[in-house]
Amino acid sequence: MQPLGNVVFLGDGFIANHRKSFERRFPMLNRVDFEYSWSGAICLSENHEGFFGQLAPNVYGALCCNGPGITRGTATGKLLADMIAGERNEPIDFLIASTTLATQRHQGDWPSLPS
Repeated sequence: MQPLGNVVFLGDGFIANHRKSFERRFPMLNRVDFEYSWSGAICLSENHEGFFGQLAPNVYGALCCNGPGITRGTATGKLLADMIAGERNEPIDFLIASTTLATQRHQGDWPSLPS
């Protein structure tokens, strides 16, 4: 495996860990070579809840997807942009209601949210 452009090569230990994880999850593919290997941080909240909505005046966020960040982050980012633009729909209302319920359930776990 060769580094590409300005991508940082993290060494054989990193790739070995990816290989072990891959083979545990997909034992039937244990002979498949990697062309590339990458990793990233996963945002996990302590209370296992995400956040969607207004954090402060003119500050909005769709945060803590708890694992499926690429998919959920893309979808909630678009919904957040739509909400800021004044659109309301069922998914936006669901995410706002979920955040409100989570905030009520976990009072003290999160910083104060604007009302």
